[in-house]
Amino acid sequence: MGALSKLLPYPLGALEIEAKATEIGTTFAWELGLREIMLEGDSQTVIAAITNHDPCPIQVHHLIARIKSWEPKFRAWKSSFTRKEGNKAAHHLAKYAKHISNCIIWVEDTPLIIASQILNDVSVLGFNPI
Repeated sequence: MGALSKLLPYPLGALEIEAKATEIGTTFAWELGLREIMLEGDSQTVIAAITNHDPCPIQVHHLIARIKSWEPKFRAWKSSFTRKEGNKAAHHLAKYAKHISNCIIWVEDTPLIIASQILNDVSVLGFNPI
């Protein structure tokens, strides 16, 4: 497993940020060697465009197409809408990106900025932390 926080070097709207984050997360999962993934996002528009092949706004059409092009490469692929409150770790990583110059990647390590949220999520799911 891994985590990533990346500053996007150009101004984007909220919908474009969600789509770009999903694209970055998808390629990051592939680079980590993960072949079964679940994409979670708090934009119903982006998730619906990926999941249901719904039409999407023109400003994210190219990003959605690139995200969908990854699907056949994975053994298992699922995408689901999650409210921002349900994905606080991702929200914290996105906020953290404002304070870095490019990109920070954590592999087999939990970033301190989301450690308490991850422990909370693990306990809610009924797993025992190691």
